[in-house]
Amino acid sequence: MPTETFRAVAGHFASGVTVITAHVEGRPFGTTASAVSSLSLEPPMMLVCLNRTSATHDAIAAEGRFGVSILARNQSDLAYRFAKKGDDKFDGVPVSTFEGIPTLNGAIATIVCDVEETAIGGTHTVFLGRVRHAGTQPGEPLTYFRGRLGSFTEESDQDVYEAVREWVMRRRTAVGEHLDPDELSAAVRGSVASVRSALIRLWAENLVTRDAAGSFFPAPLTVESIAGITDARTAMEVGVLEAYGTSSGGRADSLSRHVAALEAAREGHDLGAFLAASAQFHEALIAFSGSPHLLSAFRKLDISSVWSATLTGEEWTEFLDNRDLVVVADAALRGDARVASEAIAQHGTRVKAAAIRAVRHRGGFI
Repeated sequence: MPTETFRAVAGHFASGVTVITAHVEGRPFGTTASAVSSLSLEPPMMLVCLNRTSATHDAIAAEGRFGVSILARNQSDLAYRFAKKGDDKFDGVPVSTFEGIPTLNGAIATIVCDVEETAIGGTHTVFLGRVRHAGTQPGEPLTYFRGRLGSFTEESDQDVYEAVREWVMRRRTAVGEHLDPDELSAAVRGSVASVRSALIRLWAENLVTRDAAGSFFPAPLTVESIAGITDARTAMEVGVLEAYGTSSGGRADSLSRHVAALEAAREGHDLGAFLAASAQFHEALIAFSGSPHLLSAFRKLDISSVWSATLTGEEWTEFLDNRDLVVVADAALRGDARVASEAIAQHGTRVKAAAIRAVRHRGGFI
């Protein structure tokens, strides 16, 4: 197998980031490593793999001891520093020592081991160490995935953002009322810090407002903002159809499946199911572009949660109209991008008109 292929595949394994340290003849050594693992509990042992060209490798082999510092998410600068070759890695870096072995301050965990066994694997030596000392402190780990440093909390932050966005769009906090980060934290089961980050993102997207004191409030959706959002979504869909055409096979077939779901929801007069199927239809159409960035931008313009939370039974009929989407799906199966583009534009016009009527019925904003 080619080296580059294996490197790319191995990079899909998410791991923590550590700095392996040693001390020989009055001089500290250290290198960044991700091939580190606990080996056993009885006795407590660690496994560390280091390239035999590493100076830290030679120091551990000579001294028979090593330290492991499991880095915190805010220590990426240390990960880069110790990944480079050089004699000044420890300059200005606070450390603690146990029997002469340095470990990095601020790490979420530190371990010091005596080497009991070694093994050779390709270009690396595997050091099996018995744990002599271990300690932890609160914090989130720095992670390594597909060649990039990051943190496990990034996905969690996205989950919190989506939950807070749904809360705002469903008007669980009414327009004009304060969005309390502590209340939201409990409601969405996320940290207050993640909730605040989500609110800042929503502020940048004009979905919440902020007063001089820094408090956040749901932004009212006006006739103008609704018109702008629906026009932008329609323009993106027309642009995809004109630039990429229709898609044969699975993607075009998916539109037909979503139309069937729309029809079932319409017959059942189920607005929630209809809006969910509608979102899937439109996202499938945007997916014709093959661009995850375009799809992400399109999703940011989704305000279907507002309608599911505010529309009355009498207003559902206009929103349950899927006739234009039937035409789009049929045209896509035939490979007729022009007809599909015209139908999606017509659909956008109908949706915008119905949305504006709903907003005006509520006094000009939701």
